[in-house]
Amino acid sequence: MGQSQQSVWKRVSFDVRLVLIGLAGILPTGGTPAFGEAGPEGQKPGIAGRAEWVVEEPIGEPIPESPFRDCPVCPEMVVVPAGSFRMGCVSGQDCDDDEKPVHRVTIAAPFAVGKYEVTFDEWDACVADGGCSGYRPEDRWGRGRRPVIHINSNDAQAYVLWVSKKTGKPYRLLSEAEWEYAARAGSETAYSWGNEIGRNRSNCYGCGSRWDGKQTAPVGSFAANAFGLHNMHGNVVEWVQDCWNRTYAGAPADGSAWEQGNCNTRVLRGGSWYVDPRGLRSAVRTRDTAGDRDNDVGFRVARSVTP
Repeated sequence: MGQSQQSVWKRVSFDVRLVLIGLAGILPTGGTPAFGEAGPEGQKPGIAGRAEWVVEEPIGEPIPESPFRDCPVCPEMVVVPAGSFRMGCVSGQDCDDDEKPVHRVTIAAPFAVGKYEVTFDEWDACVADGGCSGYRPEDRWGRGRRPVIHINSNDAQAYVLWVSKKTGKPYRLLSEAEWEYAARAGSETAYSWGNEIGRNRSNCYGCGSRWDGKQTAPVGSFAANAFGLHNMHGNVVEWVQDCWNRTYAGAPADGSAWEQGNCNTRVLRGGSWYVDPRGLRSAVRTRDTAGDRDNDVGFRVARSVTP
């Protein structure tokens, strides 16, 4: 699988002496030794001088091509491009006060996001490897490729710590701004596909799927958004890194996590199988205390792909 490489351009100067071999007939004859004859101090004939080139020099590691895994039991990841977007209730659909003020956020560098929510299989691999504090969440509807549930914010942090150590890569939770940017995938509508929930596009109480209002669906059960990410709307609500703030007044404009405010309460995004379609909008914000676990709460991981 190919990889793209970030690079910088550098101007390089150095001394050079080109020894000419096999080029008989192109040098001027006056005072120049013939090929095969010794020149001054026994040197072969040639050209000396100073050369200058502009060369491309790679920096950091190459950016992986999507999708990729950093280890056989690690989450599958998708690289999301850098860009700028308006964050908050830009659709004008059922806006809440905590979705305001609408503000522009610029994501300066690409980053990788879990293609799906973290699954029971991936969580169980962490436990089997001695990570995640040995915690084995309840599997009310089965394990395998269903999203792991009964996860609190501290549990999610334990998982990203494990996968970071296992791979040597900088895994983390998404910031709230990164999450909304990834969920919108270039859209300004209520959902990434439009302003109406439609049918069988996700799993919620009223989404028209076989799992509606009953249980989680296996990851990948619904179509991906324009960035190649599945279930950014519904199925399980997802922990992000940010502390809770009641509005966006003073929020970072660079896509970083907001680590000020009520940090005993952390932000959740995306809605779940348990809530109605309004709770799945790209702009909707919810929250819970960092230590709470529930059967509709999971998480998704991110990692940096540039130095």
